[in-house]
Amino acid sequence: MDKKLPNNMLVLGIFFILVGTGIVSSSFNIKSEKVIDDPPYIIHTSEPWWDYDWSARKMITIYQGLANVDLFNFTVLMKNTSESFSKLAQNDGDDFVFIDNTQTKLNHEIEYYNESSGELIAWLNIPYLSTSEDTILWLYYGNENCQSQENIEETWDENYLGVYHLNEEFGNFCIDSKGDNNGLYHDGLPRPISVMIGYGQEFDGNGDYISFPSDCHIDTSGTVEIWIKQLGFDTVNLYYIDFGGIGNFNQMLGYYTNRYNFNGKYGGINQWDIYEPEPLVDSNLHYIAQAFDMNNVVGWRDSIFIAHDSSTPGISSYPFNIFYVGATADLNWYFLGHMDEIRISSIRRSDEWLSTSYKSMRYPFLYVYFGEQELRNLPNVDFSYEPDNPTLDTDIQFTDLSYDNIGIINRWWWDFGDNFYSDLQNPQHRYYKIGDYNVTLKVWNDVGGYNSTTKLISIYESNTPPGIPEIDGETQGVVDVEYEYTFISTDPEGEDVYYWIIWGDGCPAVEWSGPYVSGEEVVFTHTFASQGMFSIRAKAKDIHDSESDWGYLDVTMPLDYSINNYTFNKGS
Repeated sequence: MDKKLPNNMLVLGIFFILVGTGIVSSSFNIKSEKVIDDPPYIIHTSEPWWDYDWSARKMITIYQGLANVDLFNFTVLMKNTSESFSKLAQNDGDDFVFIDNTQTKLNHEIEYYNESSGELIAWLNIPYLSTSEDTILWLYYGNENCQSQENIEETWDENYLGVYHLNEEFGNFCIDSKGDNNGLYHDGLPRPISVMIGYGQEFDGNGDYISFPSDCHIDTSGTVEIWIKQLGFDTVNLYYIDFGGIGNFNQMLGYYTNRYNFNGKYGGINQWDIYEPEPLVDSNLHYIAQAFDMNNVVGWRDSIFIAHDSSTPGISSYPFNIFYVGATADLNWYFLGHMDEIRISSIRRSDEWLSTSYKSMRYPFLYVYFGEQELRNLPNVDFSYEPDNPTLDTDIQFTDLSYDNIGIINRWWWDFGDNFYSDLQNPQHRYYKIGDYNVTLKVWNDVGGYNSTTKLISIYESNTPPGIPEIDGETQGVVDVEYEYTFISTDPEGEDVYYWIIWGDGCPAVEWSGPYVSGEEVVFTHTFASQGMFSIRAKAKDIHDSESDWGYLDVTMPLDYSINNYTFNKGS
């Protein structure tokens, strides 16, 4: 559920020939093109991990240039779209959690999350935003079992009377993130529309407005911030915020004679009237803010300090009974355009606060950097191959031995070092040139992590197997007596040999004992425990695992001495 509004590869068969190269391969699903789409954001880290129930994280850097002075409990916009979110995070983003460098959990609110695209829009309270050094944070995710990690109300400092994202899809209420002062939509809203930050509301200029409760009313000091995109310029006065009372005291933010205007009246008489010095006619999204106290009032448009008025003794403490957005108090003028992110504060926010607020929302990608994804641990990669010393024309069996502690390995990529590749888990491959080859296996898991390992494989000339072993030793004897038997096998290339020996009496075989020098006698001892005729069999292999045929020696054990019963039986 969203927290939101509304290779081209040549696949060859079991056997193929590259004409003109002299290369023939018997590998299964071998590819002659290297096609690897490594995501650029997966790395492994040795930094301390906050909580091992979370499998992934990203480092966040808030650059010191965001603020001009040190700010406390400032809320910064976090925007990031990542495929890794959609793979690892919960569908509703409940497992997103922000941690500072002291391993302390920070308060955040998710305004929008799309589990399909991995788009995240969140607001994060920074206890201390420094101007002298970057602020380093961590975003953790990848915990499918946790409850929501949000603390929405505490994301915004105590001086906010209301914070409104205007992202409702339906209903009559304009939801306050602080929790207490929901506004009321009038005349057909909401009409959600995509704006710069997320979703806002579209005002039709014909009766749409929002009213806010009395607890949002500000008198001797306060700040109002809003993002607006004005679409109508055909009237002289377009006031889109009016708070106060009809015929008594009211403040208005609006657009007057093609200029953004900040006006305060008491008893119908202007107490201040400040506006931009030059006309501005456009349909862009703008940040508009008015802040005042008993000493002065200031107006902002985007990063521009529009005007400052300190000529009046201050603001009357007359109790406000109206707070409208999108209309004047007398409901004669209505706003035509888009609105987003309304914030009402009970104090006069500093110029530095307003400037930083604007930059955070306008340029989140300039001042906030999300690093590469880091996983708690990555797949452990290993593989084996047989034979141990392969030769030309030998089908080499590669076996994946990888495992993963987080996810499930679901993808393999083999680079055999000879410009051939495979995406099978356990492929076969044959080399047709002697030499050393770096074979690399890369594996991916279902949570986006990958890792690789490389081994050096030496390919030798094609060779002839060792000769059939010659077996010599006692062919008649008695039981329970140890006899020596010699084995000799000569390798045509003079390479070392190994022996596999079966005694023929049910005793365990000698399994590839060696290596031994080619052509030299090798002595093994054996004791037959019962009478009978037995066939000793032996074969040899060289270092390339090329095996000889079996050699044989027939042995008869007809003699039986019974010392305890003082009997002696001799066979013929």
